[in-house]
Amino acid sequence: MYRSFAFHQARADLGHAGYLAYWRTRHAPMARRVHGLGGYAINEIVEPFALAPYLAAKRAAWPALDGIAVLRVSARDGLETMARDQPAVRAWYADGPNFIGHRTARTGREIIFQPPAERRAARPPLKGMIFCDLVRDEVAQSLAMRTGLAGEGLVVTAIEGGAGPSSLDLPDFSHVVEIWGSSLRAVCQRLAGFAAAIAPAGRTDAAMCLRETVIA
Repeated sequence: MYRSFAFHQARADLGHAGYLAYWRTRHAPMARRVHGLGGYAINEIVEPFALAPYLAAKRAAWPALDGIAVLRVSARDGLETMARDQPAVRAWYADGPNFIGHRTARTGREIIFQPPAERRAARPPLKGMIFCDLVRDEVAQSLAMRTGLAGEGLVVTAIEGGAGPSSLDLPDFSHVVEIWGSSLRAVCQRLAGFAAAIAPAGRTDAAMCLRETVIA
C-alpha cells in the first residue's frame, strides 16, 4: 500500500479556524464518495516543532503549516487513476482551493504498517510525525521496532516522490514515521526516542504532534 501526505497552508482570508471548519464540514466528507480509497484522515497540527533540540539546523527551512491530509491507496499512481476514472474525485480535488492557500504532497510505500485501533472510539487521539533522512528502509524498520514505538500504532513510509500540483516548498526527506499515542506527552516521548535513535544513522528534519480525525 501507498500513503500520500498533503501539506496545507490555509487560505489567507479564512485563517486557521476557518480552514479547519471548512475542511471538517465540507471537504473531508467528500472522501466518502471516493471508490478505492484505502483511508483518509485529517491531521490538525498541535505542536509544529516537538523536538527542538534535534531540529536546530532544519527548523527555519520548514514553512508554517495548518494541517496534513493522509491518504492511503493501493498503487503509486492510485490518486491519479481515481481522478481520471471518477467524477467524484475530480470534484473533490477541485474543492481544495476553497480552503487551501498553498499545498504540496509526497507519496511513498508503507514499509511498516501496524495500525492503531480500527474502532474510532478506541483509536488514540494524538499522533506524532517525524520527517527524516535515512540511508535504507531497513534502518527505519529496525530502529522503529527496537525503540518500542509500535505500542499504540506505527506506520513508516519510504517516500518515492511528489504528488499533484505544488505551491509550497519543503526540504527533502526520505521517510515519514507516524506514531500514535493517548496523550501529547506520550507522543512527544516516542518522537524523542526515535529521533535520538536515528541520530547516528540519519537526520531528523521535522517532528510534529497532531490531532487526527479519521474520515474514511
